[in-house]
Amino acid sequence: MQTQPIAVKKATAGFIISLIAGIIILINGLLMFALTSVVAGIGIGAGLIDVGAAVALYGAIGLLFAIIVIVGAILIYIPGKEILGGILVLIFSIVSIIIGRFLHRLNPWHRRWRFRYR
Repeated sequence: MQTQPIAVKKATAGFIISLIAGIIILINGLLMFALTSVVAGIGIGAGLIDVGAAVALYGAIGLLFAIIVIVGAILIYIPGKEILGGILVLIFSIVSIIIGRFLHRLNPWHRRWRFRYR
């Protein structure tokens, strides 16, 4: 009697969406590091060096979250690890959104432009 191999379904759509989310978070973290050099350059003349360090910290946190989301996306693709990968992607994506929203609130132009388009 010959046995047929069982076809294992992989979560391809979840993998792709989670991978795209991780790449977007990674780009955001890299842009924060680029912004650090600009803020540090301006801050040296204005005495705001600590602001550049804070932006660098948020960039580092963003890069860490991006790596965790990408690892979670890879775990989603591995059969049997879908739940763990989904939990990692969900938690760290939501925390990344919350931190990004907090940074948006720190933007000095936020209050000026907020009511322009209403």
